[in-house]
Amino acid sequence: MQKILIVDDDSPLRSLMGTVLRANGFDILEAGDGVEGLTLVHRHSPDLVLSDVNMEGMDGYGFLEQLRSRTKTAAIPVILMTGSSENTMRDSMDKGADDYLPKPFNPETLITAVKSRLHRKEEIDQQLRDVQDRLLTIVSSTSDLVAMLDCETERTVYLNPAGRVMLGIGPDDDVTRFNLKESFFSGKAGEFEQHFQQAKAKGTWSGECRLTGRNNKSLPVELQLLAHRSENGKVTWLSIVGSDLTLPMQLRQAQKMQAIGRLAAGVAHEINTPTQYVGNNTQFLKNSFQSLAKVLEAHRAVLNAARNGAIDQELIKRVEQVEQENSLAYLLNEIPAAIDETLEGVGRVTKIITAMKEFSHPGSSEKSPTNINKAIETSVAVARNEWKYVAEVNLDLNSQLPLVPCLAGEFNQAILNLVVNAAQAIGDVVKNCPETKGSITIRTRRDSDGVEVCIVDTGGGIPVSARPHIFEPFFTTKAAGVGTGQGLSFVYTTVVKKHGGQIRFETETGKGTTFVLWLPLTARSEK
Repeated sequence: MQKILIVDDDSPLRSLMGTVLRANGFDILEAGDGVEGLTLVHRHSPDLVLSDVNMEGMDGYGFLEQLRSRTKTAAIPVILMTGSSENTMRDSMDKGADDYLPKPFNPETLITAVKSRLHRKEEIDQQLRDVQDRLLTIVSSTSDLVAMLDCETERTVYLNPAGRVMLGIGPDDDVTRFNLKESFFSGKAGEFEQHFQQAKAKGTWSGECRLTGRNNKSLPVELQLLAHRSENGKVTWLSIVGSDLTLPMQLRQAQKMQAIGRLAAGVAHEINTPTQYVGNNTQFLKNSFQSLAKVLEAHRAVLNAARNGAIDQELIKRVEQVEQENSLAYLLNEIPAAIDETLEGVGRVTKIITAMKEFSHPGSSEKSPTNINKAIETSVAVARNEWKYVAEVNLDLNSQLPLVPCLAGEFNQAILNLVVNAAQAIGDVVKNCPETKGSITIRTRRDSDGVEVCIVDTGGGIPVSARPHIFEPFFTTKAAGVGTGQGLSFVYTTVVKKHGGQIRFETETGKGTTFVLWLPLTARSEK
């Protein structure tokens, strides 16, 4: 039975709404103000909240703000109710409401709004489950060890198939009985604990170690620890990624999967945002249609009267009254905007999913003719959540470029690494100026018998002491736990060794860095 919380300081109205909703098969909770409402939300986790706007103490907007500020309650749908003409639907939506009910309303309107919002919640929940399933499929198919550790019980709660193979654990064995910490650093749990504490302090830790499984087989791995915190700031679980360093092919794919994993939360957010306002606008259009239908019905009455030659002033006044009651002028102004926003949202979701699909595709081991511009657009779209808060991305892509013989998957990863590095460099510059953004410019052009790609950022530049070493494996200028030192090494290997191309950079302290990649138009052997 679906659970609905009603928050309203009007006790008789609250009781009446509860009676109507119970009669329609819902389990009802009631609160007389926002503070009591928050208590019931955390205690019972309702499927939907109906909240009045104007209440003593914490009003509906304050209640909604508190609800949206907490991870566990942020996704609960809320319908705001008000009898005040000052609180408009747009005000409510801007503050994070999922729907809006002007008072007074009849039982049929209430039931329709509730059922519609709950149905939309089920659709959104299914979309999120689909995203989670896709991400789980990616994690399950990677050649990396991926695990989750409960920090309180120190029990392994998840281990992907590749991890089971590395550790010699059967597909049907219970991983919760396996002490994962003892498998790293040659069984030195104290050393694992030391790095775990570093991950807790900084959010992440990475480095090399040896992994020993049940079969006593020892593997050198690149280990990454990611600490995850609850709302109160306590580290509750740890995700572990281990890449087998003995297999270069696995390492290259591991870098790609790690990038997808790092970007997964941002991609999910990028999908959820347009999905949310598509849902809100669709509900608005549905409600608007009902209002327009009433206006149309009134106009039909005038039409029928005209046919009979019996139009009178009362009938005309009635039409004008219906138009005013249903806010016809407002709807005629807002409906086109809602439709445009909906189409924009659908387009954004399609673009994000397409980019994610193209980026995560393992690709071919053989070079094939590749649209370099499209590959750049895909990588930029996947990395959007990395750069959108700190920089504007400008694409100056020559539409006349020929196809380039390329390992598309590895080229995508190389561009992603450079874009993420540029965003992080700009982030370090603008972090103390939240209203300021830098820029990342990506240009492509034909250059003799090849294609040139330039990536320009307005970051702080590369330190003089680091410039001779930036393409060396495991060299990094970033703080411990932030970078692995493999990003630019991968770019160099991809461009120079895999494609027979060239890479160079120009940098100036305090002004930024330009990376120039050159790829030949004729396939060349690996150097």
